[in-house]
Amino acid sequence: MRRAWVILLGILLAVLLALAGCDLFNQSPIARIAASVLSGASPLTVTFDASESTDPDGVIINYLWDFGDGDTANGETVPHTYITRGPETFTVTLRVTDDRGAQSETTQSIEVLIGSPDAPGGDGLPVARFTSNRLIGLIPFTVTFDASGSTGGDGDIIEFDWDFGDGEQGVGNPITHTYEPENTDEFTVTLFVWNDQGQVDAEQMVVIAIVPANNTGDEEPTAELVASDPNMIHESEERPTIPSLFEVDLDPRGSFADAGHEIEYYLWDFGDGDYQIEESDLEVTHVYELRAETTTFVVTLTVFDDQGLEGIATVNVTLNDPFGPGDIDDDD
Repeated sequence: MRRAWVILLGILLAVLLALAGCDLFNQSPIARIAASVLSGASPLTVTFDASESTDPDGVIINYLWDFGDGDTANGETVPHTYITRGPETFTVTLRVTDDRGAQSETTQSIEVLIGSPDAPGGDGLPVARFTSNRLIGLIPFTVTFDASGSTGGDGDIIEFDWDFGDGEQGVGNPITHTYEPENTDEFTVTLFVWNDQGQVDAEQMVVIAIVPANNTGDEEPTAELVASDPNMIHESEERPTIPSLFEVDLDPRGSFADAGHEIEYYLWDFGDGDYQIEESDLEVTHVYELRAETTTFVVTLTVFDDQGLEGIATVNVTLNDPFGPGDIDDDD
C-alpha cells in the first residue's frame, strides 16, 4: 500500500512540475517606457526605450510600439519623429511579449508644440518643399533630393536637415542618398527647413527601393497605357490666373510581365509635375490645369516587376479650351 502511495505522489509531483512549465503558471511581463523627451516643438524626435521592461519568470522577445500618429515599430529602443501643423498630444503604446506568449501594455503621452519656444510668432514661418529625381528603383537605389523650392518665411534659411527614413541623416541642399535594404521597402524621407529666426517647417515624401525577389534573367515587363478623352470639370473665365480644370482617366490594365513574373509597382508621371505610385493595375484619374487655350502633357507609366526590371509607356494628353477670359457663352 505504501508503495502505491509513493507512486501516486510521484505522479502528482510530475504533473505539478509539468504544469509549472505551462502557460497556466506563466507570469505576464511588465512593460515600461522611458522617453528622451516628453514635450517639444514640431518636428520633435523622441527616442523610446523599453529596456526597463521585465519578465518575472522568462524573457521578453518582442517590443511593439504604436506611436499614436499611425506609425509603428519593433525594437527595444526606437526613435520616432512627430510632425504636426498644430499643437497635439500623442499617446504612445508599448506592448511587450514574453517567450511563452504572455503580453502586457503601457502608455506614455508626448506633447508636440508648434515652432521653437524661443522663436517669434506670426505667419511668416518657413515652408519646406522638395523634389526627387527618382521615386522608385532597383538597389542600389540612389536618389537626389532638392529643396530649392523651400522659402524662409520671416527669415533666411540657414539649414536643411534630412531624415532619409532608413536610419541615416544628412545636412545640405541638394543632397544625394543611396538605399540598399535587404528587402523591398518604402522609406519616408523628411526634410526640416530652419530659418535664422529659429523657426522650422517639415515636408515628407515616400520612396521605394526594390530588391529583386525573383531575378531569373527573363524579359522585362511591358507597359501599356490608354488615356480617356479629357473631360472639362471647370471652365475658367479668368485664365491664366485661374485655370480651367480637366479630368483624365488613365488605364494601365494592358500592362503585363514576362511568364512566371508579376508587376509589383506602377509609377505614374502625369507630365505636370505630379507623380503617383500604385501597387495595382486599377485605373487612375488625374485632374489637369489649363491656363492657355491648349496644352499637351506627356504622361509616362513605368511598371516594375518582381525582378526589378521596368517597362515604360507614354501617351500625350492634349487639353483645349478655345474660350479666353470673358469669351465664355453664358447661354450654353
